[in-house]
Amino acid sequence: MRRGKDRRPEKGMTLPLVAVFIVVLFAFAALAIDLGILYTARTSAQHAADAGALAGAAVFSGSPSPAVAAVADAAISTAIQNKVLGRSLTAADFGTALSASPCPATNASSAVCVDSSNRRVTVYISRAGSSAVGMFFARAIGWNAVAVNTRATAEASKLAGGTHCLKPFFIANTALASSITAGCGAAAPAPPTYAQTIFNPNVTGPSTGAPTLTDYAQIMRGKVITLRPVGQSQVPNNGAVPSQYYSLDFGKGAATYSCAIGHCLNDPSCGVDPSTLQNFTGSCGTMLQTENGKMTQKTYVGVSDLIGNPADLWAPSNPTTPVAANPSPDFEYCYQGNCSQRRDSSRSLITAPVWDNCNTALDPGKQPVSFLGFAQFFIDSTPDNQGNITAHFVNASSCGTAQGAGPETATGPGAVPIRLIQGP
Repeated sequence: MRRGKDRRPEKGMTLPLVAVFIVVLFAFAALAIDLGILYTARTSAQHAADAGALAGAAVFSGSPSPAVAAVADAAISTAIQNKVLGRSLTAADFGTALSASPCPATNASSAVCVDSSNRRVTVYISRAGSSAVGMFFARAIGWNAVAVNTRATAEASKLAGGTHCLKPFFIANTALASSITAGCGAAAPAPPTYAQTIFNPNVTGPSTGAPTLTDYAQIMRGKVITLRPVGQSQVPNNGAVPSQYYSLDFGKGAATYSCAIGHCLNDPSCGVDPSTLQNFTGSCGTMLQTENGKMTQKTYVGVSDLIGNPADLWAPSNPTTPVAANPSPDFEYCYQGNCSQRRDSSRSLITAPVWDNCNTALDPGKQPVSFLGFAQFFIDSTPDNQGNITAHFVNASSCGTAQGAGPETATGPGAVPIRLIQGP
């Protein structure tokens, strides 16, 4: 008996199925390639917007009320150093900078919006119209090009922000003064006038209660000073040398002190007291413990570890002029001494707390002391093993007294932090 008499022949089905699957496979591959191109373009555009916004906000840290044009120029000049799919951005892409408070939520084209009242900068990057990202395989379904739009907003805070890299130097409020008398004003027992100090505790912000940065400190930005360690024997106002500092106890004495200079508070090898770390990564603390005795050799070792060899240099305004003869208040640094490689951040840039030496004379030995705010210095060198530190004064930010009341008063040890607060 013959079987399968009614079965239809199945030969020849493999080739059509393979053809169908190949078409589907290529369709998905094409989709993945085009989506990958779009994702890459958008990521590049976002990086450009982020960099531009941060650079614009950085201008606010250098001036209390910079011109809108100066802020926009800084943002644009940084943003155009980036490329989107190999295509450079140009200053012409940004047109005229906007000035608004707050900045508009969206913008139809590439632009920079400066919100001076809130010290914020928003950078919009748009690749639309003739600049839209071209497609390859998606053209088959009518998608010749796709627009890419993104933005970033950065701000420069008026108060300090938390950092885990605070250095264990307790800077005198008169560190920038020509003398103690010039800094604090009339000699004790008369009340201090804070003529040449970093902060004036008698003049505080209306909403934060934070001591204000003095006009004197602002004009001293970029100046070179020598920070000297406080001696064992103390006199009121810590003697005739205004630029002295105390060493701070962050944990296990001298070893922690030296390690915290070259590293950060969250480095496990430094043995930092956890309560100290917690105090300086959130809001301003109220008291700091000073170290017993001199830490001159430990300071030398720690600072040498921090700045490295070769160390970065403070960049002159004119690269053809020696750094020492041409100090610049601009926040640029020559990477490892090479001024053809300039950067706006450096391992030599430190933040340290400031205490009111006009009102508080410290005695030898460990003791708790309150502080006013935080100062930022660029360390040039440690010329000897006596604890002396040569540095440029960069900036300072006060520490508010109204703790825990929200973002307007949340403070900590970072000198005018710059941060991204909003993405696309």
